[in-house]
This record gives sequence, structure tokens and C-alpha cells, in this order.
Amino acid sequence: MKLGQILQSAVVAGVACGAAVPQESSLPVIRLSFNKRYGRTYEDSLPNRLRKRQDGTVELDLKNRQNFYSVNLEVGTPSQEVVVLLDTGSSDLWITGAGNPYCKASTRNAELGEVTEDDLGSEIMSWITGGGVGTYGSQIATATTTSANGGSSATIDCSEYGTFNKNNSRTFRSNETAFDISYGDGSFASGVWGTDDISVGGLNVSNVSIAVANETNSSVGVLGIGLAGLESTYSSSQSAVSGNRYMYANFPMVLKERGMIKKNVYSLYLNSPDASSGSILFGAVDTSKYDGDLYTVPILNQYKNQGVSAPLQFDVTLQGMGMKNGSSQTTFTTTPIPALLDSGTTLAYFPQEVIELMASELDARYSSTIGYYVMPCPSSDDDTNIVFDFGGFHINGNLSDFILQRQAGSCVLGVLPMSGDSAILGDLFLVNAYVVYDLENYEISMAQANYHNSSENIQVISNSVPNAKAAAGYSSTYSTSQSITSGGNIFTASSTLSGSASNPASNSASTSARSSSNVAAPLLNAGSSSLLVTIFCALSFLL
Repeated sequence: MKLGQILQSAVVAGVACGAAVPQESSLPVIRLSFNKRYGRTYEDSLPNRLRKRQDGTVELDLKNRQNFYSVNLEVGTPSQEVVVLLDTGSSDLWITGAGNPYCKASTRNAELGEVTEDDLGSEIMSWITGGGVGTYGSQIATATTTSANGGSSATIDCSEYGTFNKNNSRTFRSNETAFDISYGDGSFASGVWGTDDISVGGLNVSNVSIAVANETNSSVGVLGIGLAGLESTYSSSQSAVSGNRYMYANFPMVLKERGMIKKNVYSLYLNSPDASSGSILFGAVDTSKYDGDLYTVPILNQYKNQGVSAPLQFDVTLQGMGMKNGSSQTTFTTTPIPALLDSGTTLAYFPQEVIELMASELDARYSSTIGYYVMPCPSSDDDTNIVFDFGGFHINGNLSDFILQRQAGSCVLGVLPMSGDSAILGDLFLVNAYVVYDLENYEISMAQANYHNSSENIQVISNSVPNAKAAAGYSSTYSTSQSITSGGNIFTASSTLSGSASNPASNSASTSARSSSNVAAPLLNAGSSSLLVTIFCALSFLL
């Protein structure tokens, strides 16, 4: 959940396949479409069930409802097809090895040669990610095994999503360094780092860093496209203990280095809540996919006081929240809090105090039976919007977008409390926004998503984001925890005025995180939600 995810498929419930939409040869843009899938696991997209007990109470079955964005990769020479999950909140690309003992014996393709202890890695690193990859740790279907060789307990059908036999690729080059990662639900992957050629949606990229998981109980790997500071070679306890901590050029960085895009930036468009597909643009924006202006805010460095010189994840300052219905406007709070934009999370999480303020206005109550807030269902023509203030501009989400289930007049809200003073804005929020992630200048630009324009207007990003304006509250960022209070007004003119046309920080953070070789590894704490996990790094080894 903390961290966060290219493809087309003929069947929404089927495996989504990567598809790069052809561009003019002179246009340095890579556009990829993806299918949106929902379910408890990647393999199992079960519908949510809301039913009424005989005593009139509501019973909800929403355990681990998640969103998935998968991509088909062709890896190696000759190419081998594998499925991975696209993740905006992690930074490594890893794929399942052909000799994985967790695969069913009937689908396991033996690797050529023996898998050594070095290949498997002697330690499972304690980097437990949240959101993208972290959430995916609980999203990906896992198998259990009772022996090193899998035995009868190996249950993953590896033929369905593919595995990679590194010995069958003449372009694979091992780095002879161990890869290890584990997740809060007990899933893990361990193997070896190397490089190989990949193709995604017809886009061929050579010599890309890849980890091959010789052993994993997850059915699919991950394509992480997040900030370099979250690369496992840098942020893991294993790298800190060994003293061999480094950053490398991950997938989006490689696209820029090879001249395929002009800047390490991408735009995410999740489309409408009921749409079956969305898209991501590397190196460009599509102005037809949003209304009004793009407004820019800085990405927060939540761990600067721990020696971290650059942001690690996509946190921004949420300056306030409220709702509007017709001419009626209500502000919940204007207390600023850090909010993680996480496409790997389905729901929205807020501090308990914010949830209570929201629930009071919506006449919602917490049901300990189902673990969610329940409210009277709004009418079909209800125009209530939840309003998110980012300091000079708003992103609005229709109340219906935040309702998970309806039955017998009762509606279940997709917002949950979390400990601490931070928020996580998952897909229930992000479907309402067009989001541009600038990984070089550490900035986020957002606008209200437009679902109804079938045309496109793609503009290359070579320096600043085209037509983006600094938000009025650009410099008024979250700095320290405050008691969350009600009151204030996010609807005043001063709250909704745009900033200047230029971006005051476009050059302030232009130094790549890769150059920060002496940054202390962070210790990130993120609350106690069942979907939220913590990234444990090796600060104690460095202080």
C-alpha cells in the first residue's frame, strides 16, 4: 500500500497484456494502457458481497479487496514471457525464476545447473514495503511449501503467468549479488541480480537491471517504477549490513538515459471508476485527460531528519478536506497532514479524527461487525462531493466513488482510520485525478480527471510540466504533527486561487537521488491499518 503499478487485454478478468500505443518516431513518449482488475488476489477476482442478516445488521465480505495493474514482459534472448505487476510505489523489477520450488511440479521448469546458496541469498531483507509492492505482498496469491524442493505443497501454477529461465537467455548477465525481499503477509522472493533485454508492448529496452527470484511464494513479480531511494540495493537492511549500498538506473531512469523520453516523469490516468482500463505516459502529459489547470506541489521528504536527503515515496501535503452538495459547502478540517498518493491501495485512509469529522457530516457510523463505516445510501441523483484541498486547488470525488457496497438503504464507505497523522489516498481518490509524477524535481502535478474526452493532446515533457502552475500553497507544506481540529474554510477565495505560472522549485531539487551515496537508510512508520505495512530499513546500522 505504501508503495504503489501496462497493458491491454480482450477480457477484463483475464491476464492483461502490455501494449505500447504507436507514437510518431520523432516524439519521445511512451504510452502504455493497462486493464484494471479487482479482487482478493491477482488470480481470484471475487465480487464483494453485502448481505443482510436476519437481525437486520449488514454483513460485508470485503477482505483484501485490491486493485491490480499487470503487464506482460518479454525477457531475454530468445524472449520468455512473464507477468508482473506495475507498481508506482516501489523501484525494483523482479521476475519469477523457472526453478521456483513453489511452482507445481507439473509446471516447474528446472533451471539448467544448480541453484547455489548465493543465488538464493543468505538473508531475507527486512524491507517490508507498503502500498504498491507492500500491498501487493498481500494481494498476490501465495503458496506454502514444507520442503526446499516444493514437494506436494507447492501450489502455484507457474505456467499461467510465466517464469524465466536465465540459463536459456544468451543476453542475461548475472551481477552475482543476492536479491531478497519479504512482505508482511509472509510472501517473499529471493534470488540473484542481473541484466537482460526486455520488451513491453513492442518497446524493446536492452540491458535492464532485473532480479530473478529463484524462490518465491508469490505468483507474479513486480515492475517497480518509483523513486530510486526505495531500491532494495539501497534501502534494505542487507545492503546496510554488507556496506554495499548503491542505487542503479531502474526502468523509468533507463528510458531517459537511452533517450526514449526527455525527462524521468510519467502521468497516470486511472480513468473512471467503472472503466476497465487506464493508461500511463512516460515522458509526457495528455491534456485531454483532465479539466482546468495542472497544479504542482512538492513531494515531501518525510525522513529528512533521519539523514535522508531526497524523498522516498509520493507524499504530498493535504491542506484540508470538506464536502459540497449543490450550494452547500462544509469544511471538515484545515489541519495539514502528509498524504501518500498510492495507486497500489484501493481505499482511502485518514487519521481517526478526520474520519470522525467526515462521518459526522455524512451520518455514518462505524460497524465493528464488518470493520467499515456504514451510512444511509444517497439518492441516485445525489451530487455530494468529497473535496480535497492541496493548497490552492481542489480535487473533487463524488461521494458515490467512495461507496463500496449498497443494500437495503445501507452504504459502506471505502474510508478507514489509521493511526498517526498521515493519510493514504488510494484508487478511490486517484480515479478522480490526473497525476503527473516528476521523479527528477520531486514534484507532483494534479488536475481533475476528465473521463469524457475521446481525443488526445499529448505534450512532451522536456523540462517543466507543460501548462502546470505552482499551487498557491506550494511553500506551505507539512512540517510537523499537529492536533487535528475542525473548522476553517477550504472554500474561501484565497484557498482556491492558483499560484504563479512558473514553478518556483523546478530547479531546487534537480539533483538525482542516485548521487546521494551517503544518505542514511530510513526507518519509515506508517500506521496500523491491515492494508498498511512499514518499510523497515537499516538506520540503526548507520547512526
